[in-house]
Amino acid sequence: MRAITTTIAGVAGLLTLAAAGAPAMAATPAPVSVVSCSSYSLPRDGAMLIPQTAPAQFNTLRITFVNQAPLTATDVRFVVQYSGHAQVIEDTGKFSSGVSISNDFTPADYIPYNGPATCSVQSVTFSDGSTWQPA
Repeated sequence: MRAITTTIAGVAGLLTLAAAGAPAMAATPAPVSVVSCSSYSLPRDGAMLIPQTAPAQFNTLRITFVNQAPLTATDVRFVVQYSGHAQVIEDTGKFSSGVSISNDFTPADYIPYNGPATCSVQSVTFSDGSTWQPA
């Protein structure tokens, strides 16, 4: 029984060494960097447009980003997390390299929240049809 235990321990040790010695795959950094990401709610007085209308909230997600790649980006998808919720936001257009882009988006849910949000790049499509996604 001792020989079996020693053999198992030896094999487990080799597997641990092999896993520790294996080079880690380097993640390719996103070609689009997020400069800022926030969510805010603004009260809107509906009575200005329609008399005797109750005030409403106007919610917005604002994302500012820069395409760092040498190619023009045409589609950028972000995962946005705020107030315990997550949402995928897609921005399409022509995003030149090195230009700061700031756009407002409508949140999927009505969540009156003012403050920072966490944005990460989910995917990027470029003008030549190539794409980037995190590893």
